[in-house]
Amino acid sequence: AGAISVLAGPGHAPRRVLEGLVKPEGLAVLPDGRIVVAETGPGRLLLLDPGTGHTVTAAQGLPIGLADIPGQAPGVFPTGVAAGPDGTIYLSSDRESSVLRLRPAAP
Repeated sequence: AGAISVLAGPGHAPRRVLEGLVKPEGLAVLPDGRIVVAETGPGRLLLLDPGTGHTVTAAQGLPIGLADIPGQAPGVFPTGVAAGPDGTIYLSSDRESSVLRLRPAAP
């Protein structure tokens, strides 16, 4: 299973903040410091607060994550994730050959 660790800098051991991810592929950092994780096993997008380890499911039922190809390394077609300066998340959908846009909720 996949995991995310935070590196505090030289001389510090990595600190594990999230475990049990199923086929994590894409990562991005939002302007507020949260980490976006595309978890292709369940087809969802998680938001992780690296300071607390708290996660929120931002979207689920997403068309991401192709089946592995025999003889190839797992995740040979990774899911790309990017974050815009306003907190908009862009996610590549390998199953639909498209780009998905998730806008932050209005305050």
